[in-house]
Parts: sequence; C-alpha cells; structure tokens
Amino acid sequence: MRPKRIIAASAAAGVMLCGCGRKVTNGCADELKGSSWATDGIGAHARLTFDGDCAALTIESAGETSEISGLCVVDDGRIVILDDSDKYIFGYSLAGKTLTLTYGKDSAALYKE
Repeated sequence: MRPKRIIAASAAAGVMLCGCGRKVTNGCADELKGSSWATDGIGAHARLTFDGDCAALTIESAGETSEISGLCVVDDGRIVILDDSDKYIFGYSLAGKTLTLTYGKDSAALYKE
C-alpha cells in the first residue's frame, strides 16, 4: 500500500508544479504568423512580419537598416527564412504575447503588436 501513496503524492506534486509554470506554446504557426512582432527597447529595433508564406525580419541599429525576407517555413520551434540564396534558421518560443527569437547563441524578446 505504501508504493501507491508515494506514486499518488508524486503525481499530485507534479500537477501542482505544472500549474505554477508559465504557459508556453510551441508550434503555434497560425498564431505566430497571424501577428507582427517587435522589440520595445531602446537602441536596436527589430520587427518580424508575415505575409502568407513570406516573412521579413527588419533590424535597425545605429542608423543602419538590415532586412532578411523571403519564403518562410514555421514548424515546432523553428522559423526558416529563405532570402535569395541564403537560408536563415531561427529558434523560437511563444509565451502569451512574447516571442523569444534565437539565432545561434543570441536571443531577443519580441512582443505582439
């Protein structure tokens, strides 16, 4: 009878801990592609927009503007943008109105506009 109590206590603790976590939604391509996303900080500014099967990531910093744009594929945790002959692969996680975009070891928080 003791093993059943341990299993029940472990399951209850797991449910309680899961309820305390932040709601993270991975793989919500429709939600991701249905919105524009931008940083709200001082200094460099980034904006990610979608139009059908295309995406554009615009970065403004120190008076310079760079853009990566082209066909895109969004799957669980990855955004791939095909810009001319280059392929850019970004990791992402979506939590509410916050999109964390990752490229290599760098990441930036973008917010739903």
